Amino acid sequence: GSGGGGGSIAELKAKLAARGIDYSACVEKAELQALWIRSFRSAAAATAFRESPFGQPSPYPWQTPRRSVGGDAPSPPPQEQRSPPTVEPARSLGPAARPSCSDVREEVSRILKLRQEAFPNTAAWAFEVLGVPKGCHDVAAAQRGYRALMKRLHPDKADQSEGVVRAAELVREARDAAERSLLRLRPPEQPRAVRAEVAQAGAGRRRIRLSWSAPLDLQGAPISRYLVAVVDPAYSRALTIAQLEPDFNQELGRFQRIEEITSYTLAEEELRKLPRFWQQPTARVQVAACNDAGISMWAGVDANLRR
Repeated sequence: GSGGGGGSIAELKAKLAARGIDYSACVEKAELQALWIRSFRSAAAATAFRESPFGQPSPYPWQTPRRSVGGDAPSPPPQEQRSPPTVEPARSLGPAARPSCSDVREEVSRILKLRQEAFPNTAAWAFEVLGVPKGCHDVAAAQRGYRALMKRLHPDKADQSEGVVRAAELVREARDAAERSLLRLRPPEQPRAVRAEVAQAGAGRRRIRLSWSAPLDLQGAPISRYLVAVVDPAYSRALTIAQLEPDFNQELGRFQRIEEITSYTLAEEELRKLPRFWQQPTARVQVAACNDAGISMWAGVDANLRR
C-alpha cells in the first residue's frame, strides 16, 4: 500500500529513487510524502486503464472490447488488429543536475551582502533577500522566492560550506520576517495638510506645487510610496500621474528617504496629454499614501489656475 510514506527524509528519498521518481523539486518532508503517495495513485490508475470494462484484460492498453447486442464482444478480425506501437522503456529519473558552483557562489554572495541595517525596515530586507520585486509583496510571492532559493541551496544540490549554510539560515529568516510583516501590516492613514501653489511662468508653462505632511499614525502602517493624481474633466475621474518612492535624488546628490518626500511639482509642458485639465478655472489634485497592505484615502485640494 501507500503507507510507506513515513520514515525520515533520507528514507523517503531512497524509496523514491528506487522507483525512478525525480524528487529534486521537493524541499520539505511533506512534499516528499505527497510525491510518494502520488506514485501509488499513478500506478493504480495505470492498472485500471489496462483492465477492460468487463473485467477481462485487453490485448493492448489502447483496445477496449465493446459489448455486442447479442452477448460478449466478438474477437476482432485478424486483419483489423494492429501491432502494438513501440514504446520506449521509462527512463529512470534521478536527482536533478546540480547548479554550477559559480551560480551558487553568486547567490550566496548576494544574500550575505544584504545587511538589514541598510534597509528602511526588516520587511524591505526580507523581500530583497527572497528576490521579490517591489509591488509584488504578498505571502505567495514570499513563499515562491523562499522555495526557489532553498532548492538552489539544498544539500542535494550545493556543497554545504559555511557560506551556503549561513545563506540558507538568512533565507528562512527572511521568509518568516516577510510573512510576519504582511500579517500585521495595515494600509497607511491619509496624508495631512495638503496644499497647492500655482506658479504662472508664461503660456503653457504653469506649475502646481503639491505639498503635504505624512500621517501621524505610522505604527503598523508605514509608508512605502506616495501616489499623485489629478482629476481631468475629459475622463471625469482621477488619473494617477506619479508614483513617488525612496530613490537617489539627483538634486540632493544622495538617497532620499520616504520621510523626506513631502511634495511634487506638476508641470504643464509635461502634461500636454491632459489639455482640458489646464483649461479649468480650478483643478483638483490629490495624493495618497501606500504600502504593501493597501492605499490610504485620497487627500485632495483645488488649485486656482486663473490667478
